[in-house]
Amino acid sequence: MPRHKQELVFARRLNMTIYTKLFSCVILLIFGALFYFLVWTQPSPCGSQMLNCSNDETEFDGYDRNSQYISLPNGRRIAVDVLRPTKSRELVKGPMPVLFTQTVYNRAAHLVKDYKVQNSTLIDTSGIKWLVLKLSGLFVGGEYIADQTMMVPWTKKLIQDGYIVVAADAAGTGASFGNPHRSVDGYVEDANLMMDWIIAQPWSNGRIGVYGQSFGAYTAYTALATHHRALKAAFVASVPLHPYETVGYPNGLYAKGFAENYIALTDDLDNLATVTNDEDAHELLTKAIANRSKERFSDQIADIFRSSPNKEMPSKKYSLSWAELSAEPIIERAANSNVPVFVIGGWLDMFINDTIEAHNLNKAPSRLVLRPWPHHPLFQPFADMDPAADAQLW
Repeated sequence: MPRHKQELVFARRLNMTIYTKLFSCVILLIFGALFYFLVWTQPSPCGSQMLNCSNDETEFDGYDRNSQYISLPNGRRIAVDVLRPTKSRELVKGPMPVLFTQTVYNRAAHLVKDYKVQNSTLIDTSGIKWLVLKLSGLFVGGEYIADQTMMVPWTKKLIQDGYIVVAADAAGTGASFGNPHRSVDGYVEDANLMMDWIIAQPWSNGRIGVYGQSFGAYTAYTALATHHRALKAAFVASVPLHPYETVGYPNGLYAKGFAENYIALTDDLDNLATVTNDEDAHELLTKAIANRSKERFSDQIADIFRSSPNKEMPSKKYSLSWAELSAEPIIERAANSNVPVFVIGGWLDMFINDTIEAHNLNKAPSRLVLRPWPHHPLFQPFADMDPAADAQLW
């Protein structure tokens, strides 16, 4: 082939390559926009059925995520995310109120790692979401982390209205060191010490609200049980007070369907664990997971579900009991905390009776909202309620 024709073919191929890359970028941007608006956000409806309406205007326009380890006086090393508001990409200074949660389901989820979408039972990463996550990972160097503003989207609105969110991996879960607690008292102790740490920070104004759903509501009640002087409000949903009766052995029968699904859900949590901003963060995360390899949260769950058919009977491997892990030992203390509690439940939720009981036991002002839903994530605004508006007004 003559040289000028070779050059022409090469030029055409080069143009095709450029056009292909441009087209790919456009497609990625479209998918990214769809993912953001359809998956992670939803317009806040404000109709006649809405309990409280959220104001679309916010004081701040973004947030900064700082992830770090804190050492508690009891020797535990806990991974926390601190999400603070920003304006024009500048960190907003000055003390602010804090929203605090202690979770066993990871303070943040590492959904894309080394360009690979992670398998997850907790967070659906299949189908179109898998494709969008895969494409999104290409934009951010092969890594994609969902923090609290994506896992609990209504928190983003509150951050931009002047709140700080502190999310902690409970001991023995996520990137935190140690083994998971074997009784409810461990969660109470850590909650108290973490709130001490929060109010000692220069960005805290000394006022804390706790939030959480399901197990997160359980840990919120452990915070209420501390009677901590800084704790001013709680916003919870699907409160599990009596797990033996509700999800373990209701009416004395093993709830195998729920148990096996929950064991599977918790089994892949370590795959989603997220590093901190520490210099040796990857090494620390690897060490934290290795240290608990013989007693993970999912191992505890499997042990108590499969080998403890009696409420007081110790489990076979770790000597756990439903009675000690439940909220029953601390529910009276929590109810007498004098902290107002906003409680949300669903008529079809397996924790419906526990949720109503938690509301009725509260001695401080409490509001109960029941919706026609199952054990549903309090994720986005619904036709009749916006969790961001309700949490902020509470």
